[in-house]
Amino acid sequence: SWVKEFVAGTRQLLRADKLDMVQLHWPDLNQTAYIDTLRWLCMDERLSSLAVTNFNVHALSRAIDECRLPISANVVSLSVIDQRPMGELLPFCRARSVHVFAYGVLLGGLLSEVWLGRREPLDKELDNLSAVRYMKVVRRWGGWRLFQRLLETMAAVAFKHQQTIAVVAMRWALQQEGVSAVIVGSRLGNPACDTSAESAGLFTFELDDEDLSAINAVASMGRDLRRKIGDIGAEYVVEENGTPLAVF
Repeated sequence: SWVKEFVAGTRQLLRADKLDMVQLHWPDLNQTAYIDTLRWLCMDERLSSLAVTNFNVHALSRAIDECRLPISANVVSLSVIDQRPMGELLPFCRARSVHVFAYGVLLGGLLSEVWLGRREPLDKELDNLSAVRYMKVVRRWGGWRLFQRLLETMAAVAFKHQQTIAVVAMRWALQQEGVSAVIVGSRLGNPACDTSAESAGLFTFELDDEDLSAINAVASMGRDLRRKIGDIGAEYVVEENGTPLAVF
């Protein structure tokens, strides 16, 4: 019933007879009730297409098979250090004509000149929850010293193209085959999280093979996050008591 109320409420808010797309986020894909939800959404003639969030290959394949409506997009975490979607998911999405939208590309603002050459921050020194979360990812991936080496490498690439580390990080994600767009938040007044001006240069250059090789060489020195955290979206799965299953 809550799904019906959501769709009806959104249509009313937008003053629209039909919605072009509804996006479904289901944190625990082991709970197969998401299939029932998708089936209901697909029966609603007021919807044109669906999108999903953090669906792995198994869940996405089942969703496509069960739905009358097209699954137009899958929104997933992807960054230089979190390359989990690049193993199986991106090729699968390309084959099934599902667009991939990448978030977490800037690691909550950590991929920035602001953090280049600085000591590792305490969680309480980070000014947003995203940065706190991604700081945990950095630690699981390889730690602050290796992250500094990555920042140095990306800063050199940025200097070469007269861009910033953040723009290089976004450009890297966009050049992964199968990625259609990046989703980047902005916090005005925070230099590490406000890319509104510099992102204008995102489509004025491309990373060449030398750039990509340099960045990927350092990224590959870290741990495989699929082994350390789990498959796509595993970090959002919680037990009944609210404890995350994928403890950073």
